[in-house]
Amino acid sequence: MSKVQEFGKGYLMQSPQSGNYGFAPPAPLNHWEGELDATEYGPSPQNPEVAASIGATGASMSENCLNLNVWAPTKDAAKLPVMVWIHGGAFRAGAGNSPLYNGATLSAQGNVVVVTINYRLGPLGFLYLAGLDERFTGNIGLLDQIAALKWVKENSITERAGCRNS
Repeated sequence: MSKVQEFGKGYLMQSPQSGNYGFAPPAPLNHWEGELDATEYGPSPQNPEVAASIGATGASMSENCLNLNVWAPTKDAAKLPVMVWIHGGAFRAGAGNSPLYNGATLSAQGNVVVVTINYRLGPLGFLYLAGLDERFTGNIGLLDQIAALKWVKENSITERAGCRNS
């Protein structure tokens, strides 16, 4: 796919709150100083066995899995629409780094910037705990998805690699 460049793998889009991710809503990432090594996919949101069963590359798993991957055509991507792919999997399985969701082909053939995301799954993303503690409302995985969309809109993905209003 020489018509497409992979902008990066595993961009961290959110950070742990108070050093412990757990069931807390996503928090904005602090400003990054220096270069970010985005040559490897970030961790998957479920255990390595489940990730391997769906073909996700990289065998690491972490609660701090809020990362994304970006593909863009090599020609003037600044004027192209941006498509964010949110994987399915019944809120239990899936990963933005699964070969099924590699955005290179879609980016080249669809002439679009493609972003795939990870979000917390299973109990870490969707366990209802509001009855136990008002800080934990459940459906954190959906908040992760919203945070990813905000990150794409607010960062250079839309300014340098795609049309901001698409």
